Amino acid sequence: MGEVSDPCDVMSAQRNKSLVSAGPLDPRGERRAERMLDAAVAEFTAKGWRNTRLDDIVARSGGSMATLYRAFGNKKGLVHALIAREAEQLCHGLRALENDDLPPEEALASAATGIIDILLKPETLVINLIAVGEGRDVPEIRDLFFQQNVTPAHQLLRAYLQRQHDAGRLHVPDPVAASNVFFMSLFGDMLFRWISGIDPAPDEAGVRERIPAILSIFIEGLRPRG
Repeated sequence: MGEVSDPCDVMSAQRNKSLVSAGPLDPRGERRAERMLDAAVAEFTAKGWRNTRLDDIVARSGGSMATLYRAFGNKKGLVHALIAREAEQLCHGLRALENDDLPPEEALASAATGIIDILLKPETLVINLIAVGEGRDVPEIRDLFFQQNVTPAHQLLRAYLQRQHDAGRLHVPDPVAASNVFFMSLFGDMLFRWISGIDPAPDEAGVRERIPAILSIFIEGLRPRG
């Protein structure tokens, strides 16, 4: 996939499209659709993607099947909308990477905290579980997740690191590798352990406690060479 000029524009555009897949909704319908997304998160978390029925989501949300079909089409459509909602949150959480006036330590610390705050939300966790855990069987959702969430987040960080390298504030000869290290060191092990079932729930306190040490290792490795 090629690079895009503004990953946040991609994220926001997908969010705007997510509730009109089967026709536009009025404000009341949009509020009902949002409640259905929240209900879907609860049902997917409790029962898993495969075992959740649309009837369960409708009953929990207090809405109607007609609204669900009009807003989302089907169960995959609900996940598509959740992916778009997460994408918008990710962009907001990484906004510090657009501010080159901040020292790199501050910008990267803000980005790290923002990404962890979003990742530990129940809806973000369940999206990761569906996209990664069910990816082989539901490649459409897996690919959408990477296209709308993973790739734009990496693009934001890579572009930031490239600008810092060009300005001489950091030494980043390979922004792609550095971006992979940043994200994987923050939460990769936690996600692997949770999605594989080793840990019954993410260790939120442990993840947050490790942020300063991870940032120190990452930033020290990118200091300009003498």
